[in-house]
Amino acid sequence: MNFNRHTVLGVIGVIALGLLAMSGSGLALGQGSMSSVLDDGDDDDTIAAENVSLSEQEAIDIATAETNGTVEELELESEDGTPVYEVELITADGTETEVAVHANDGTVLETESDDEADEMDDDESDEMDDDDERSSR
Repeated sequence: MNFNRHTVLGVIGVIALGLLAMSGSGLALGQGSMSSVLDDGDDDDTIAAENVSLSEQEAIDIATAETNGTVEELELESEDGTPVYEVELITADGTETEVAVHANDGTVLETESDDEADEMDDDESDEMDDDDERSSR
């Protein structure tokens, strides 16, 4: 078998291009399919509305009865195996409030306002200021 230099280089080039094409398409396929199977873009486990008893509108009605406001966002998620509608509301005074409603029985599981979180942050900040004053004396 007599191979000349151009034939060998040509064969190597074709093989290299083929491997490159296959690895690139495999990467693209792997990234698209694996990211959707393993991670939906956030840390929460979303579930389908068909798998719960309450409709979105019923969850909104329960949340607005708990905290009067305008609905900004609604998400159906699984929190520790419990299906929960998280309803984000803006009240008349501009406070952002999140109401967690059990997606099967309609129980209000939690209500959290940004003001409550801000007050906790302010309290912690005040305590740190008091500690700083004591240490500087």
